[in-house]
Amino acid sequence: MIAMNYRWIVLAILMICATRGSFAQEKPKRITDDVVPGLDWQQARPESLGYSSSKLEALRSWVKTEGTSSMLVIAQGRVIFSYGDVSHPSKIASARKSVLSMLYGNYVANGTIDLDKTVKQLGLQDKQPFLPIEETATLRQLLAARSGIYLPTGSFGQQGYMPPRGSEAPGVHFVYNN
Repeated sequence: MIAMNYRWIVLAILMICATRGSFAQEKPKRITDDVVPGLDWQQARPESLGYSSSKLEALRSWVKTEGTSSMLVIAQGRVIFSYGDVSHPSKIASARKSVLSMLYGNYVANGTIDLDKTVKQLGLQDKQPFLPIEETATLRQLLAARSGIYLPTGSFGQQGYMPPRGSEAPGVHFVYNN
């Protein structure tokens, strides 16, 4: 189990590095035409977007050794790397932190997103309105699973250990949540 978690951590780091330019040869070129993926995704040569085919092939060699069933790397709506049968659904776990880091990282770094704003300040809402104590949770606390917002979960395994709503102040208690 520990070895498996280690592989996911290394894979997540590689994916984050790929999005932050470590696999890029130069600053990625910005494509301005719209690409809305449908049944088929457009392919692009990695170099056309500033990425390195040789570094992505090194990634391919590494994922072969880790029991990875499939992997897809998308840049600007185009496939620049594909490994395995990407049409076959795969169960993944603990991907939330890696994916959120990739999605938020650049925007936090350039100041577009302020992690210290509360859910109320950000205008976030859910199907079930936030309790007053939950409205004080910051985006940073949400991303760190320390928000104190315990909405019902669709995960059967998590239903047994989720604290009751309003029972913990934001930032005080960590609850693992996918």
